[in-house]
Amino acid sequence: MRASPELPPAPGSILVSLLWCLALLSLLVLGLLHSARLDLQIARHHADRIQARYLALAGVERATALLYHDARERSRSAQSHRGTLFNQPAQFRDIPLGRGSYRILRGGQPDEGGGPVFGVSDEESRLNLNTADADMLSRLPSSPPTSRPPSSTGATPTTPSPRRRR
Repeated sequence: MRASPELPPAPGSILVSLLWCLALLSLLVLGLLHSARLDLQIARHHADRIQARYLALAGVERATALLYHDARERSRSAQSHRGTLFNQPAQFRDIPLGRGSYRILRGGQPDEGGGPVFGVSDEESRLNLNTADADMLSRLPSSPPTSRPPSSTGATPTTPSPRRRR
C-alpha cells in the first residue's frame, strides 16, 4: 500500500476559519451585551418603583402633617373650620424631594369644576351622620325640618365617638 501524499491546505482556508470563529465570538459578545442591558433596565425600573413609592408616602405624610397642624391651630383659636387646605397649589403642586417630586391632588367638587384640585379634603369637617343631632341635620341645605318625638326621660340617645389615635 502506498501512502497518499498530504495535500497542503488551500490558500486562504485558515483565513475563512478565523472569520467564522470571529463571527461566533461576536454573536456571543452581542448576547452578553444585550443581557447586561436588560439587567440594567430591570434594576433602573426597580429603583424607580421604590422611589415612586417613597414619594407617594412623602405626599401622604405631608398631607397628614398639614391636616394635623391645621387641626391644632383651629383648636387653639376655637375655630370650627377654615378650609385653607382645600385648594393650595403653592403647597401641593410639584414638591421636590430627592431626584423626584410629588403632588397632592383630590377630586374637585362640581362647583369647583369637577377636575383635579391641588389640596386635601378634610373628613373631620364633614358631618358625621352617626353622631349628628336633629339641630345639625336641620341646618343642612334642602333638608326638611325634623321633629323628634318626645322621649319619656327627656334624654337624647347618643353613640360614643370612636377613639382617635394621636
